[in-house]
Amino acid sequence: MQNGSLLWQSSQQIGSANLIIAHGKLYFFRGTSQPQGPTGPVVESNLIEVVDASNGHLLHTIAVKTSDPEPLSLVMSGDILYAAMNNGSRAPLLQAYNLSDESLLWQKTYKGRILTLSATGENVYIVQQFLHVANPTKKDPANYTTQTIALQSSGSERWRWTDPDGFGTIAAVEVNGVVCVVDGNVAGVRASDGVALWRTILNPPTGFPPAFE
Repeated sequence: MQNGSLLWQSSQQIGSANLIIAHGKLYFFRGTSQPQGPTGPVVESNLIEVVDASNGHLLHTIAVKTSDPEPLSLVMSGDILYAAMNNGSRAPLLQAYNLSDESLLWQKTYKGRILTLSATGENVYIVQQFLHVANPTKKDPANYTTQTIALQSSGSERWRWTDPDGFGTIAAVEVNGVVCVVDGNVAGVRASDGVALWRTILNPPTGFPPAFE
């Protein structure tokens, strides 16, 4: 309210993933407590809570079909809610829901782990990282490949860009037709086709996502 008074509060624990507000509703991953009680550590859940933003009442839940859930992120673009989850050593999951009726539009699985999820207009970007061995011998240790993957809102893949040294990508955000990938350094990738445009080496590397006006 304009005077800052408390409208409502809930004792429901929220998972580590972010919270989305759309159409007068709150969407967030449910968190649950360990047996130590309400002060124990939060355990991630595969349930997305849908709450009436005006009064805090639970409307219903959306169950993400995956085992050992590790919710990563919820993002919204247009009338679509995107949910990304990792799940231990199994294939991570990306799902898209129609916010008008909360029906599942599509889902995709990926290798390794999803590091970031973002969406701008009709474009969706995930950054996945997976372990691979170029030559399975003792002379060549295992290493990581990090890829930014561009999807249309329909779920069809548009392009992939492999980060030359993106061991821990922090963000992939589209600004004016350029996807800025932050991995300690900053790279610019053309949003239309995934062609690398520029790269800025930072010393020391940054550990923060970009801010745009």
